[in-house]
Amino acid sequence: MTKFKFPYKPLSLLALVAVAAALVLTRPEPPPAAGEPPPLRVQVVRVDQVDVAPVETVTGRLQAARRSQLRFEVGGRVVAREVEPGMQVDAGQVLLRLDDGDFRTAVVEAEAQLSQEQTQLTRDRRLLALARDNAALQRAEVQRLESLSSRSLGSASQLDAARGRLLQLESELAQLQAGVDSAEARLALRRAALERAERDLARSVLQAPFAGMVNAVMLEPGDYVAPGGEAAVLIDPAQLDFYVELRGEVARALERGQTVVVSVDGRPLEGRILALQEQPDETTFTHAVRVRLDGGQAAPGQVATAAFPLRRREAALLIPVTAVLRDEGRSYVFRVRDGRLERIRVELGLRLEARYIVTAGLAAGQLIVARDVAALSDGQSVEIIGATDR
Repeated sequence: MTKFKFPYKPLSLLALVAVAAALVLTRPEPPPAAGEPPPLRVQVVRVDQVDVAPVETVTGRLQAARRSQLRFEVGGRVVAREVEPGMQVDAGQVLLRLDDGDFRTAVVEAEAQLSQEQTQLTRDRRLLALARDNAALQRAEVQRLESLSSRSLGSASQLDAARGRLLQLESELAQLQAGVDSAEARLALRRAALERAERDLARSVLQAPFAGMVNAVMLEPGDYVAPGGEAAVLIDPAQLDFYVELRGEVARALERGQTVVVSVDGRPLEGRILALQEQPDETTFTHAVRVRLDGGQAAPGQVATAAFPLRRREAALLIPVTAVLRDEGRSYVFRVRDGRLERIRVELGLRLEARYIVTAGLAAGQLIVARDVAALSDGQSVEIIGATDR
């Protein structure tokens, strides 16, 4: 019987031990047991309770208190441009001229028609006086012939002819009287036409309505302008207005005549509230405010900052803006108590630069996380690393 032989030699015991040891030494470390993460290090701030006199600071531009956008009331071709932007002008000074040929012709025509009407009235008055005399004479003739006819001394045909002539004269008298009676109305129409023509002639010259500075000129010689077309802008920089639109809380704390400090290039200027819109705008829900300033220390167009004093708050609770977490339209802060976070809903009032006034949800002296609150969660373990005043 043939003896079976293995095709390879078996491993030695020593080799097997070496392989096992290598596997043990190279195996991965087991994962650590699950547990609470280390405390998060946070910076906190103490809720302050102080008396504050808040000020709303608003930036805007100064504009001339008196500004007029000038337009031609008649149309025509521009023949002269007498001023340029930046020029100082006196009241009544000519700024632009239109070709006035047609306007002068209209004045001459209206004057002629008025003169003609006056001459016709003079003639009609003389004719009326003559017609009255003729009618009186003819009336006397009719009475004479009627007397003769009653005594059979006169001709009936002569009497009829005299009566017809009287009727004709009385008709002419009535027409002349009507013409004279309506003459004043016709004269008034002619005078009105002349005055209108003279006004149109005067309107062909655009004059400064007040002393000031030319801010813009929109027309050049040769341009045609329609009635109502923009021509120039005139401003009076002697007084300036700071115009701004404020939210209701600020507007309600102000009143007309109140003093307001307006800063221009770092220089504080004193102004007074000239106008304060009572009813807010229906679209923006803001109130328009105008503060009047002396133009001697500033110029139109300059950037200015106004400080509007608001109602004083007694014992107001203040927290940093960076401590507030916004979530679905609500405001929260993280209060620190016994090494853990509590997410507290708060009601915020006025913002004072980098701080909010808290109207509900917190008490004075409590510690809250000062910043970097977006990644925090309720109940999280924390370690305080420092405090800030703001």
